[in-house]
Amino acid sequence: MKTLPVISSAAVVLFLLQVSVEGKSVCYDELGCFTTDPPFYDLPYRPLTYLPEDPSEIDTTFTLYTNSNPTTGHVISAYDKTTVESSPFDPSGPTIVIAHGYLEYGDTTWMHHTKLEFLKKKDCNVVLTNWRKGAVAGYTVSTANTQVVGAEIALLLTKMQEWASLKLADVHLIGFSLGAHIAGYAGERLNKVGRITGLDPAEPYFKDTHPIVRLDTRDATFVDIIHTDAESLASFGFGMREPIGHVDFFPNGGHIQPGCDQDVVDRVDFDDGLYEGGKYFVACNHFRATEFFNISINFDPELLKGVPCADEDTFNAGDCLECGWRYGCNYMGYHSTLNKPSSGVELVTYFLDTRPDYPYHANQYRVQLVLGDDRRAEDQPAWLYLTLEGDKDISVELQLNEELDKVKHSSTYTFMIVTKDVGDLTKAYFRWVHDPSLLKPGEWDLLKDPKLYIDQIIVDGVDDVNQYYFCGKNNEVIAEETAVFDAASSC
Repeated sequence: MKTLPVISSAAVVLFLLQVSVEGKSVCYDELGCFTTDPPFYDLPYRPLTYLPEDPSEIDTTFTLYTNSNPTTGHVISAYDKTTVESSPFDPSGPTIVIAHGYLEYGDTTWMHHTKLEFLKKKDCNVVLTNWRKGAVAGYTVSTANTQVVGAEIALLLTKMQEWASLKLADVHLIGFSLGAHIAGYAGERLNKVGRITGLDPAEPYFKDTHPIVRLDTRDATFVDIIHTDAESLASFGFGMREPIGHVDFFPNGGHIQPGCDQDVVDRVDFDDGLYEGGKYFVACNHFRATEFFNISINFDPELLKGVPCADEDTFNAGDCLECGWRYGCNYMGYHSTLNKPSSGVELVTYFLDTRPDYPYHANQYRVQLVLGDDRRAEDQPAWLYLTLEGDKDISVELQLNEELDKVKHSSTYTFMIVTKDVGDLTKAYFRWVHDPSLLKPGEWDLLKDPKLYIDQIIVDGVDDVNQYYFCGKNNEVIAEETAVFDAASSC
């Protein structure tokens, strides 16, 4: 269960609704007009709406970085041609425009990490968008301000087409949280940018709204989404649950990220300052999308491979393991372009599990535990554990079942687990703990050692094309003892 420490009090503003509507429409010169009419007013998801603030109040700025100026940015403006003409912008390379989210600013740590990873990857133009003054208003006002910021990005790119030969097909817009919808508004005005990446797009005031209100597949030739904080609003989940891109990735189900349950001392990186470190603690699941994307730029695509699956429950049941099914596997983050859906296909959902520590890659396995049918077998309330050993390393002991239940013999149980890379599997170590209820005397084994009878354990995975059999042949395993099984090609 998430807790909300004192440091997160500012984030509570996100859920406070303003109590008035400030008119129906407003126009801002070259940016055009904005309205609070439907679908921007939408019960129950947008019950109270504001018009965006004046651009002078939002005070959006754009700073360009290239490999010739990777640390000292060059400010460019749609209202001053000389700022673009005198800049190191190179139209022969791709242009990446990055937008931050609520209560953030243009010098936030994750954006600079993204910039540096792109510049390490290739010669390109990276533009950091700073709309800090518009992002620190009440959440409803900041939500409205995203429309203006999106329009300002679109205006800048339009001017750069004229002034600097920018090609829209080479443009990649990246937005985090509210910034994802900023990218959508920008893309909607341009025909068409090559790609938009939404990093855990914000859900409040965008959930189940009309596509014109939020990021959607019409906003770019290719739209990819990473969902990491799709808990309910009641649990302070900030991210969107519904698929909205051509491809949508749901690491760890898209909500609770391993490693985000650390306490404040372990989680906060004070080297980045109290504010930066504190926000990563408060919204760790939300910000994990930015970390996944940054890692993906210069890492092996296979390290963040997702399998196509209808939903989290189906994935966790081990029913989505094969890359050959319908759409094939895809790679979360930068390399998701390696498997774009065919024309007209969208909302393809991919699932994968990760580990809690950088660089987060996990080997994902399906474990099938087949219990024997020995006549002495009795059903047992049991916690089940497995350790995998390979030719590279050995895993930690992994708990298989998340809930205690009676394990029934002559049955097969399926679990999904993640480990570090241990190589080709050679051994499996199985252990179980007998856990009878004090209220159920029939489960007590006072006069004999409780046993489970293991017929076989079958292990196969997303990353490992082999299937491993660990043959028990109805061997009995006494509670609290560890049984060792050697890998075989079949049983």
